[in-house]
Amino acid sequence: MGSGVYPAFSHGSVKILDAVDCGELQVFNPDENAKILQGLLLMVDESYSHCPRALAFSKLWDSEQMESNKKLKFLDEWKPGM
Repeated sequence: MGSGVYPAFSHGSVKILDAVDCGELQVFNPDENAKILQGLLLMVDESYSHCPRALAFSKLWDSEQMESNKKLKFLDEWKPGM
């Protein structure tokens, strides 16, 4: 998939950016080897809000939960594109 604008579930679109397209963007919290190779530009036409309480219960951003999930067996069987 080359650069271009692609529809994203009809609620917006996404554009794949190469390093040149990223221009003066900076890496958040970089280490000494960090550099921008590519990026995604998300253009949102419409969004739906969800209950913030449900997001809190989901532990979506909980780093301990993420580490625990990495140990689940189904991830060993998962292949990109499945």
